[in-house]
Amino acid sequence: MSSQSTAELRKARGRWQWGPAAKESGKIMIPIILWTLHDLGGSITDRPSGRCGAKLIEEAQKRNYAVTPSFRGGTGTGSVSAMLAELESGRYAGCIAREKGKKRTYKITLLLTEDEMPERPFPVKVTKMADRPKLTPVPRPVKPMSVFVQPVADHAGFGNGGPDPDYVPPTVVPDPPARAPEPIQPELPENPDTPDVEDVVLPQIPPLLVIPENENTFDLLIELNQLAARALIASSRTPAKIGPSPEALDEAAQRLAATVEENQRLRTKVNILQETVVAKGKEAEALRKALMLAQGNLKAIQDNVNQGEGRERALARLRDTERTMQARPAVRG
Repeated sequence: MSSQSTAELRKARGRWQWGPAAKESGKIMIPIILWTLHDLGGSITDRPSGRCGAKLIEEAQKRNYAVTPSFRGGTGTGSVSAMLAELESGRYAGCIAREKGKKRTYKITLLLTEDEMPERPFPVKVTKMADRPKLTPVPRPVKPMSVFVQPVADHAGFGNGGPDPDYVPPTVVPDPPARAPEPIQPELPENPDTPDVEDVVLPQIPPLLVIPENENTFDLLIELNQLAARALIASSRTPAKIGPSPEALDEAAQRLAATVEENQRLRTKVNILQETVVAKGKEAEALRKALMLAQGNLKAIQDNVNQGEGRERALARLRDTERTMQARPAVRG
């Protein structure tokens, strides 16, 4: 690739942007390769063996970059070569330049500046198991226990006269579990506008029915019976009103009749308009046919007028010919 085409590619690229078809492995490895070259001073060389791709991956691993498994340990030579080809003359052409033979790469040079490169990848810190500090186990405190031993004449209850029938083995009494500390209630600030409990006035709800203390129960029952009888008589005298009143029914009937009449009038008007539309359509069709006939007649008249002069001349010649044929021949003396 010439230097002019590389400069044009760099000028047209501008700020690095990933395309919609960019693969996830490319998004991981391309920044690692470019920034490793940048950290190495812009180029990497391996003249004797021509393994610049594998050497570049090893340098990336030394910097703790998250190299994908297909590129690790030098086993992904084909993947490295394909990625370098993409960066040189493929999808991301103009990013690097290579000095290579048939199957070897002797030098790789970075052609991008920091402003044109993708975002720098973060190194991953790897800690080996041998390098990790050993943890020292912390001994747990042993909780003391209270032991109550009943005094006996001899160990295990054996005295001079044999086993003691009243011997009771020692009983271990554990300490009571420690109680959790009670939560401390936060003290709320005092509000100077809050009245004291003694100053609060509770509302007094009046009773629904007030009955004097000296009221007689029998008199109350008699009064209740009289009220019930009066309510029964009043309900029997008043006719039961179920449904709307006759005036409302008459008004509703009048409105319904007016609505039906207006509906019938509108229906008749619609029928008349439909018949008028049909008649106008037939009239328009007849006028269209008459117009076509008139146009045909007018065209025939125009044709006759255009051909009239020729016919008159032909007719005149025909008449001259008839007269000549009917004339007697001249007699010479």
